[in-house]
Amino acid sequence: NQTNTTLGALSDGVYYWRVQSNTSQGILSGFNQTHVFRVDTTAPSITITHPIDYQAFSSKLNIQLNYTIIETGVGMGSCWWTNSSGAVNYTVTCGTNITLSESGDGTFTATVYANDTLNNRNSATVHYIISATKPAVTLNFPTNATYHSNGTNLAFNVTATDSDGITYRDWE
Repeated sequence: NQTNTTLGALSDGVYYWRVQSNTSQGILSGFNQTHVFRVDTTAPSITITHPIDYQAFSSKLNIQLNYTIIETGVGMGSCWWTNSSGAVNYTVTCGTNITLSESGDGTFTATVYANDTLNNRNSATVHYIISATKPAVTLNFPTNATYHSNGTNLAFNVTATDSDGITYRDWE
């Protein structure tokens, strides 16, 4: 005789079960061996620790992306990451930090993905700015090789431009 039992919604965790049966005369069998199963509906947790979101760098090469992954369920499956374009996924050993390099100035993103062995998936994204090109500075006045009297107030006129904007000017 076969009997099916359906369990309701179970929380994440480890569950053990075993079966005992009885005959129509009330004779009980012994329990069979204990079986175990795990319910895991929670994706791994990913935290990017470096760089901080929208951190600026003056170099296009060797930017370290550091992250941590916590998996409390059935175990890690795989990890991968992608850059701003999202066109290519790069496989990485889970927990191994990543070195980023870009070809130009701008704001970029990197996204780290992880899934556990049941394919519960999570991701974390960080934005970072590369500004490796120095601002352009032009001295408009006074012009080069001009002479002025001692004690004369001299006005300077300077133009500074940068694709990222100018936030600081210093006179020396």
